[in-house]
Amino acid sequence: MENIGITVKRIREDKGFLSKETYEGILSRSTAYRFEKDVAKVTLKQLQDILKRLNIFSLDEFVFLRRKWYLESAQEDTLLSEYNAVNTARAHDLAGSSELTLAFYQKYKDDRRKQAKYYAYLVHIDYLITTIQFDEMLMHRLLAYEAEYQYVHQYLITSKEWTLAELEAFPIVSWAFVGPTKEVGYQRFKTNFKKYQAFYEVDIWANKYIKGLLYYFIGQIHMEDYDELVLHLDDLDQIYQEMPQLKINNVLNYSMYLFLCGIRSAYLKDMPTAQAYLVKFTNIQQAIAPDAKILQVGQQYFQKCLQKLHYFSVN
Repeated sequence: MENIGITVKRIREDKGFLSKETYEGILSRSTAYRFEKDVAKVTLKQLQDILKRLNIFSLDEFVFLRRKWYLESAQEDTLLSEYNAVNTARAHDLAGSSELTLAFYQKYKDDRRKQAKYYAYLVHIDYLITTIQFDEMLMHRLLAYEAEYQYVHQYLITSKEWTLAELEAFPIVSWAFVGPTKEVGYQRFKTNFKKYQAFYEVDIWANKYIKGLLYYFIGQIHMEDYDELVLHLDDLDQIYQEMPQLKINNVLNYSMYLFLCGIRSAYLKDMPTAQAYLVKFTNIQQAIAPDAKILQVGQQYFQKCLQKLHYFSVN
């Protein structure tokens, strides 16, 4: 989102606030100067603190003023509106969501704007993953779009402060992160997502956080990096221990968590526990939608993962 700094500057000057009383204790003098020229970026928390000093207590009001004053941002607002429409359609599995996604991708994938291309690639990658699901040829088909993954990867790794747009992106493309950048990305995801706890109701925030972690760990399984489950799956263990109600109010998330626990157990050569998780996973999936394709696909993929680890044989 452009024109943030100059919008703040206009509000500050219109209200008669001095730079010192606006930024002192939040930004240094040099950073404040660069921020008002839209050269330096600030964190969400810093922006909120600055706006409070200017008696602007709602980010919606700030966005309204920005749009009102800087009409050149209309094209960007159209992009964001279309992106949000695609996400809403996909989140609720609405009819025509696939067509809407691909249309958005085709419209913006060659756009000159960095943000437009980023969003186009992101929805396309998410579409590919959720459409292909657990296909054995998954990696082969996804790697055909490696350039898109690398573009999103670079966009994320160079952005130190992640807002919701980046937080939603990382789990989807995390399997493309390797070496030290994987750990950097994972820790950055956790740290920044926790800043949004006050943005949502508690259970809504927790389920979104869990979904992001689920995407991350499933991506690591596709890459056969099972060590990540041993190192970090306890983050999900802790959430379900502290908030057991989440097992009920989002059963699909919980079933996928059981799937991950089963793979971790198999990797640690605890086959009885792995089989027990497979049974729990199957029972929950049958209860959710006994005729759903995801049940068969999920069971088969679970078993194939265990077979790869050489600790399971199909009866």
